[in-house]
Amino acid sequence: MTRRIEPAPRTAVVIGGGITGLATAALLAREGLEVTVLEKQPVTGGRAGTWQSAGFSFDTGPSWYLMPEVFDHFFRLLGTSAAEQLDLVRLDPGYRVIFEGNAGPVDIAATRDGNVKLFESLEAGAGAKLEKYLDSAVEVYDMAKKRFLYSTFASFLPLLRPDVLRRGPRLAQLLLQPLSSFVAQRFTDPRIRQILGYPAVFLGSSPFTTPSMYHLMSRLDLADGVLYPMGGFTRLISVIADLAAAEGVTIRTGATVTRIRTTEPDPGQRRRKLPRGRRRVRATGVEYTDAAGQLLSLDADLVVSAADLHHTETTLLPRELQTYPDSYWKHRVPGPGGLLLHLGVRGELPSLAHHTLLFTSDWKENFSKIFGRETSVPDPASLYVCRPSATDPGAAPEGCENLFVLVPVPSDPSLGSGGMDGAGDPGIEAMADAVIAQISAWAGIPDLADRITVRKTVGPQDFVQDLNSWRGTLLGPAHVLKQSAFFRGTNASRRVDGLLYAGGSTLPGIGLPMCLISAELVLKRLRGDTSTEELPVPGPKAGHPVGAGPDGRCLSAAAAGVDRMHGAAGSPVQAVLFRRRPAGGAGHGDRPGVFPALGSGRHRPGHLLPRGNPDHARHCPGPAPAPRRGLFPGLPVLPDHGAVRPGINGAAPVRAAPSRTAAGEAVTYWALNAVFLLPAAAVLVFALLRGRRADGGSGSAGTGKGVPAALGITAVVLLLLTAVFDNLMIAAGLFGYNPERISGAFIGRAPLEDFAYALAAVLLLPALWMLLGKKPDTPAAPSAADPGENQ
Repeated sequence: MTRRIEPAPRTAVVIGGGITGLATAALLAREGLEVTVLEKQPVTGGRAGTWQSAGFSFDTGPSWYLMPEVFDHFFRLLGTSAAEQLDLVRLDPGYRVIFEGNAGPVDIAATRDGNVKLFESLEAGAGAKLEKYLDSAVEVYDMAKKRFLYSTFASFLPLLRPDVLRRGPRLAQLLLQPLSSFVAQRFTDPRIRQILGYPAVFLGSSPFTTPSMYHLMSRLDLADGVLYPMGGFTRLISVIADLAAAEGVTIRTGATVTRIRTTEPDPGQRRRKLPRGRRRVRATGVEYTDAAGQLLSLDADLVVSAADLHHTETTLLPRELQTYPDSYWKHRVPGPGGLLLHLGVRGELPSLAHHTLLFTSDWKENFSKIFGRETSVPDPASLYVCRPSATDPGAAPEGCENLFVLVPVPSDPSLGSGGMDGAGDPGIEAMADAVIAQISAWAGIPDLADRITVRKTVGPQDFVQDLNSWRGTLLGPAHVLKQSAFFRGTNASRRVDGLLYAGGSTLPGIGLPMCLISAELVLKRLRGDTSTEELPVPGPKAGHPVGAGPDGRCLSAAAAGVDRMHGAAGSPVQAVLFRRRPAGGAGHGDRPGVFPALGSGRHRPGHLLPRGNPDHARHCPGPAPAPRRGLFPGLPVLPDHGAVRPGINGAAPVRAAPSRTAAGEAVTYWALNAVFLLPAAAVLVFALLRGRRADGGSGSAGTGKGVPAALGITAVVLLLLTAVFDNLMIAAGLFGYNPERISGAFIGRAPLEDFAYALAAVLLLPALWMLLGKKPDTPAAPSAADPGENQ
């Protein structure tokens, strides 16, 4: 049974009103969709929530403002900036570290030069070593941001760039070496090792398992410095919520989504996995209960879940439609759980900075208790204390201090839930008492417990109940090697068209900046954009004729400049979702898109205009994006990878730019095929030379077993590359071919030529097997074994 889709308006529903859900909704609305956000809690914010009591205002989650350029880029996509929306203060010191058994704390400076001097004071020669360490961190960070963080990994070909390939060996080393040993090779002072290793906790992991590539994190605090938004992180959430509302987003709180609705799967889908490109199931909306418990239904053409990915997959979808079923999660590594304390304290606490870290001396044992096979709560524990009242007077009443304490613990919901004023589970409250005593002793505040007037605890079970968190984890899946970058999964369902994912449990990972990038990746997936860099910032505001947003702003210069992706075609959303015929150019005609019922060719207000339309230049000014360089920069290539971009979840590929010449497309096609054929040719040449020597150097290329063996090896390589690796990449949607190039014939999503290669290799193998059985002086049949003719 297929739900009828009305021609207008286009709609989307976003599950979850945390920072990711709000950011995603704002970007989608600015793209021209009608968006509704459904949030389970009475207020938005999710993990980045807020709680007030007795004049204290507590942030309930994230409290570090790092990667400020990511925040600013997100705001600029919405036509504003971080400077316009937030009052940012640089913290000095950036943070304080108190070490167990050590006489004095270490204050991390606000500048790179200050930290070089600090490290030199801790260890002779460490200043110069830190310079090199930070140079490496800056280089890796810049490359990661340019090539990995903003990639959906829908195609790997954009990663085949000189800057990535040139650093391949070093990247492999950084991925395989843990951060702890990477730091230990350069520094001997245990305090420095702990300072440089602790950023792994921001990634939900341990420095002993986190890849050393993440030493890039040290750039953020030691070189760039730590900022704080006045008003707390609740101010950040309210700003993004206001921007979303200004774009026309509807936000419904107290709305618990119970099911993602889809079209009915065909009977065979319940028994087998459907091949890519043959999906018959599409998201049509959600069912949810409101605050009064009434079951409601909301239709939508697109569903984006910013909720916990495990919950989305295993609870909101039936088993046959799950991309990540329970069996998948059995092999995943969760980040740590958390014990949180919100404390209102009388009097001042000068021994605590805005950010203070307490590190135990038994560093490795502390992490093994959290992430090891047999877990337990560390005692004493390495922990984090935030005192926002040191910077923001609005965080606490006059003469009082606001403390937020985070203690990493195992991701185990059985540890229990917290409560108000000691009313939580006994185990949680006992841990909280021990933590308060530890802070009191280490920070020199002997009467801390007696001065507490407000106390609230939160345990791992609370994260399950309130946030549907997998295994009660505080942050999400840990950033170990098998859960980083493209190993972290995909932000699009493989079983349900029109279902996308966002948030810390999917790409690109954990942290508020990553959540904002995740929202942008939804937009990239929607457009079919496989580029690895951030989206271009829209042009300045203009009037509101056709093509401009409802508030008079150009909806998106990145989308309007679609020659970057689809030549002179219409909006990427139109091209991918609706198959509209582009203005002034050829199109797909009646080919269905993801939402064929919405595929009218009439341009409606609010839709994006193609770059070739004169209204675009008049109403959405801004420079056209520079043409992208392909795999072979000297050749005329199609966008990014010289091929048609696959649509969302296997939709028909988007037509290439009509301005490209057929010859240029053909060259690009064969350039891509060369990636697979050149290794086979190299093996052939090498094996032929070896074969001639094996035949006694007779000078006859057609005698003995050497040449047939060489051709046989070549056939095997050809078979593996073209019939297995190549087509698996196509089937996985990592890249696609232009259906009009070469044969123009497709079997599934793979061009006929690839199957011809495979057939040639298969036919060649038995013939060569027989040749290998002949006597050494029996001449081979070159014409039957010439892979060039078979190609």
